[in-house]
Amino acid sequence: MVKNKVKLWVDIVMFLDLLVVALSGFILWFVYPAGKHSGSAGVKFLFDRFKWLEIHNWVTVIFIILLLVHWTLNFAWIKSMLRFKKKVEPQKGVIPKVNVEQSKPVNLVK
Repeated sequence: MVKNKVKLWVDIVMFLDLLVVALSGFILWFVYPAGKHSGSAGVKFLFDRFKWLEIHNWVTVIFIILLLVHWTLNFAWIKSMLRFKKKVEPQKGVIPKVNVEQSKPVNLVK
């Protein structure tokens, strides 16, 4: 139960963090485009370009840390999804038949 609450809060914080990364990225892209006059244009949207870049970088680092925590908490699920069952080659002279009740191949030739 506690692990599920931790997962929930990690996911909520990751979502909010991703929103801040996206917002700061769009501000850096549209309001402060990189170029010849990027830092000296005198345009200010709450902060200057360099403060937005610093916010964007640190929030991205926090997101990566949260992503690693998220993967660690969900490692058992990830591992179970990546397991591949060994494919069994049919034997010569054996007609595979699926028994609906047991879902196992039945050997009809004895």
